[in-house]
Formats: sequence, C-alpha cells, structure tokens
Amino acid sequence: MRKYSPSCLIEDRQELKDSQVFKDLPRFLLLHGTEDRCVPYQKTHDLVYKMRSAGLDAHHKLYEGKTHTDSI
Repeated sequence: MRKYSPSCLIEDRQELKDSQVFKDLPRFLLLHGTEDRCVPYQKTHDLVYKMRSAGLDAHHKLYEGKTHTDSI
C-alpha cells in the first residue's frame, strides 16, 4: 500500500520539494465529507499538511455530514 499512498509518496520525495517538479504542479483542493467511514477526514487534513510542507499549494474543504459516496 505504501507504493500507492499519496502521503508516503510525498514523504519519500521530500528531497524534491525545491525542485522544478513540485513548482510546475497546479494548486490542489481536496474535498472530503465528515461522515466518511472509508477514509477518515483527518487523513485529508494530514495529507494537505504534508503537501504544504513539501512546498505545494494545497487546501482542503470539509463537507459536514457527507460520506465517501455522497455527491459533493
């Protein structure tokens, strides 16, 4: 699973944070429902923190009462 985890991929590539690779990426907006039982919304908060720490422009928006499969 580590191979496919966005958080792990960012951690493993911390040396790239000042490289052109990260600078060419667009802004990120991650959307997450607070009632998601598949992936806790705290994981999105943690991922955004890691993305920002790596120099990426990342943000998240939580949707109160939405689950993993609800339309946002």
